[in-house]
Amino acid sequence: VKGEKVVKDLDYDGIPYIGQQVHEGDPICRVLNKGTGEAKLEKYKEGEVAWVEQVNMIGGGGWWGGGAGARNPGGIKDGSERMSIKLRLPRNPVVGDKFSSRHGQKGVMAILWPQADMPFSGTSGISPDIMFNPHGMPSRMTIGMLIEFMAGKAAALTGMPVVNANSFRQYRGKGLLDTEHNNEKDPYAPGDTTAHEYFGETLKKFGYEYLGAEELYSGMHGVPLKTHIYMGVVYYQRLRHMVLDKFQVRATGPIDPLTRQPVKGPLLADRLLKCSDACEDWVCPECGSILSYAHSPETVKRYSGREAAAQAPICRACSTERGIEVRCAAVTLPYVFRYMSAEFASMNIRLRLRVQEDY
Repeated sequence: VKGEKVVKDLDYDGIPYIGQQVHEGDPICRVLNKGTGEAKLEKYKEGEVAWVEQVNMIGGGGWWGGGAGARNPGGIKDGSERMSIKLRLPRNPVVGDKFSSRHGQKGVMAILWPQADMPFSGTSGISPDIMFNPHGMPSRMTIGMLIEFMAGKAAALTGMPVVNANSFRQYRGKGLLDTEHNNEKDPYAPGDTTAHEYFGETLKKFGYEYLGAEELYSGMHGVPLKTHIYMGVVYYQRLRHMVLDKFQVRATGPIDPLTRQPVKGPLLADRLLKCSDACEDWVCPECGSILSYAHSPETVKRYSGREAAAQAPICRACSTERGIEVRCAAVTLPYVFRYMSAEFASMNIRLRLRVQEDY
């Protein structure tokens, strides 16, 4: 890419513009090799559309960022050796993305439910944005998050922009509307009222339950749920651990010669679709063993090489015991399962497989 396209997508110094939209294959920067004098054009390789958020010059050039059109006031000095380009990729939440509150109550989104089917409050008609399992509260002991629920709810009802929701302090008065006991000069002066009493009285004055629980109605059936649900306003954030960056499926790669499993990293194939170590083996329909098959002498005499291997073998144990040839059935299973059967056999543990009659 030379000439007009470089001038169009990059600045005169070979750096992208702040706020520029970047697609796959677009030039993202132009690097000059001082030793050879050759200029190399680096391209954006991801399939997602991104925007240039910030450019950092390391080695004397300073940095600049901000909105579209923002430039470096001091210019780029000679001697800059490295450059860091920060890209912004807007993504909608998908199942598997990780979320967390500011109290460390993290969790993974299990289902993305339609807004019309979400439950709604019988008091205000508001539908919650996030519903999570309350069993995370005793394990992580995020008591401050429970108080933030009540404090955020009380602040939204009273219209106060800032509310101190510190769980390790006593409050003055009986709620946010108690102007008689509140200290106007120092609204956060310590008192003798606990957090749940302080914000509970505020919720009670607006017609809500004292501890923040509400009766929700089913969004699909319209009937009230049989239990009260603790509902309030809390700050939630999405973490950088997202499914689009963590899916681990590849077509080729190194495998262990003994177990035929990937040495490290992602799977060779999706386990739900096809096993990466799938192999065809023989199992005896009578005893269920996959370790006792062998080709009969007649098969070895008649066929040779691959032709003999393609013929159905016999079970040595059952054929010797019954005096007749018992043919084995072909099955497809993970190779690591056959390896596990051999390991169990070395410890005198026998695995028996059940084969259907229509094999």
